[in-house]
Amino acid sequence: MSGAVGAKPLIGLGCLGLIAAASLGFFLLKGGSDEEAPVVQATPSATFAPTAPPAVEQLGESYRMIIDKIGLDAPVVRYGLDENRIPIVPTGADAAQVVAWYDFSVKPGGGGNAVFAGH
Repeated sequence: MSGAVGAKPLIGLGCLGLIAAASLGFFLLKGGSDEEAPVVQATPSATFAPTAPPAVEQLGESYRMIIDKIGLDAPVVRYGLDENRIPIVPTGADAAQVVAWYDFSVKPGGGGNAVFAGH
């Protein structure tokens, strides 16, 4: 029983030590000074100048996406970004008949990551 009674003061002392350490850490992180930090002004950087979206360009009959399991056999067509840098997607009557390849990614068959879209 004496071991349990002697542990209570040690727990209390440990809690006081944690509180003191937290207070010291807060003081050190704050910097210990009431002076305000100087205001840093941002300098303007180059702005994005939008360009006209590239024309849709057929890559050629040699580039087709074929996925037998779902019955897909469609030509791959080159697409880019619009003036807001949003990917242009295939629209219109032939949208379901083509696969978009985005020219900001590796060309199909180029051995890297290529970005495609289709519906």
